[in-house]
Amino acid sequence: MSFSHAEELEILIQCLKRQRLHADLPFIGLIGSASKWKVFQRRLVQRGFAEQELARVTCPVGLPGIAGKGPEVIAVAAAVQLLQRRTF
Repeated sequence: MSFSHAEELEILIQCLKRQRLHADLPFIGLIGSASKWKVFQRRLVQRGFAEQELARVTCPVGLPGIAGKGPEVIAVAAAVQLLQRRTF
């Protein structure tokens, strides 16, 4: 989560590389719109990532159906999504 798309893309690249090597990231999420994700997908494919690797990324992050784009809404929606995926 940053204000820089370039920084977010680099973080995403590092997460996907780690997942490729270690398969130890149960969730990779990205805050963003469908158009942002399309741009990122194109750039990731250009960098050699396969469609199946990109399918592991959840974008937009957060529980579907929760309206609002404010930071607090996104934070709660993302936290709930992660809690739903957690195994106790």
